[in-house]
Amino acid sequence: MEKINSFDEFKKQMDALVEGIKKDAEKFYSNDNKAAGVRLRKGLKSIKSFVQEVSNATSPKNKK
Repeated sequence: MEKINSFDEFKKQMDALVEGIKKDAEKFYSNDNKAAGVRLRKGLKSIKSFVQEVSNATSPKNKK
């Protein structure tokens, strides 16, 4: 992951991750599409990893 220097960069990356799972979420919840559920879980894990990396990057800044 590249270093995030502004809120706009954070928002852009987060929006891209969320946008990537929208279709799969719709297919899973509307049509009970199991393959879409697998893709949805994978996308959610990517979001979790991204948020964890941002959280770890902000921790040193908060300790100053």
